[in-house]
Amino acid sequence: MLRSVSPVFIEYLCNMGVAASMRISIVIAGKLWGMLACHHMGPRRVSDTVRMACDLLGQLLASNLHRMLARMQAACPDKSANFRAHLLAQVFSAHSLGSALSKEAGSLCESFGAQGMLLADECKLELFASLAPTAAAAAALLQWLNADKPLAGRMVHMNALDSLPAALRAPMGFWCELLALPFGVAPLNRMVLLRE
Repeated sequence: MLRSVSPVFIEYLCNMGVAASMRISIVIAGKLWGMLACHHMGPRRVSDTVRMACDLLGQLLASNLHRMLARMQAACPDKSANFRAHLLAQVFSAHSLGSALSKEAGSLCESFGAQGMLLADECKLELFASLAPTAAAAAALLQWLNADKPLAGRMVHMNALDSLPAALRAPMGFWCELLALPFGVAPLNRMVLLRE
């Protein structure tokens, strides 16, 4: 409570017209998870009682968040197993692997935390996303994945599209991460998951 505040942060607050600021840390498992920021436009001193109540509020919030995150994490394996079983059932009942993946595009994106998906199945290209790259950009990306010998027929993961050739970066737009998975027997069949 007694540590000084960075002059840069004080300047930032002054630029917003803030004259008093208080933070309530939300600590989960010994790590700072987030914080509540309280601002006032005039100088304001907060009493010990109010500070203690705010600290307790932060601890209660951290406890509830920790419990909620633990519950979500515990449910993850069950959800994944159920989705895997569902996807396998779809694959076995579909006439092709590509059509099964196409039907489950939304669920696949959700499972992988992706916002978009490209599906190349026997020279047919499908795009699944609210803001998908253009068909030309998707085709160029797939051509690059399949033409580059170290990448052809292999899983490819990029967490920054700076690894792409310069000619592909601009057409890919705001997409910043990709996971390309080959599927089926044809060497050019690919499922590419995209994240913003």
